Amino acid sequence: MKIPRLFYGGSFNPVHKGHLATIEYVLKEKICLEIFIVPNYQSPLKDKTEYASENVRFEMLQYALRSYFEDDLFFKIQLLDVEIKEKNVNYTANTLKKIDNSVKMGILIGADSLETLHLWREIEWILTYYPFYVVPRANISLTKTQSQIHQLKGFYPMADFILLNFIPPNCSATEIRKKIKENAQYQELKDCLLPETYSLIKKYNLYY
Repeated sequence: MKIPRLFYGGSFNPVHKGHLATIEYVLKEKICLEIFIVPNYQSPLKDKTEYASENVRFEMLQYALRSYFEDDLFFKIQLLDVEIKEKNVNYTANTLKKIDNSVKMGILIGADSLETLHLWREIEWILTYYPFYVVPRANISLTKTQSQIHQLKGFYPMADFILLNFIPPNCSATEIRKKIKENAQYQELKDCLLPETYSLIKKYNLYY
């Protein structure tokens, strides 16, 4: 199922190659024509203490997107600061209501988010108007992901879930932060981090 626009939110703490490969896939495969990347100030489902500042995470995204993508794809990406400017806990429903809805838009999530989807504020409203494009995760079996989607469809029959045929690199921001705290060098992180991102982490002394 193709759609004009996808919304991809998250903490991006830090942005890693799993995020970037996912964006590349949906654009190259023309799943969408453009994608909105929306870093949050703070997720209601995550602990703020492990967050790098919103400005630094935004800067990391700017550098990563510019260095990873060629112009033909880069110009299809919009990095929005609509959530981080609010400096408050973010709810996707509120953000969706602020974004121009004259173009049909879907929401891009990782399969790991399915488990807590029922906790999202106004989730019934979101599922009524926005299809969800689900990216499988290497550390979650496809059978489990399909089962979770089936279960959610039972609770929310109006929902539309599209499971993408793509598994991004097995990168975890939590694991990256843990390794950095243990003084891991770039050689140990290069499978998941761009050198530009690692340089900014060192520059701002993040996650130690």
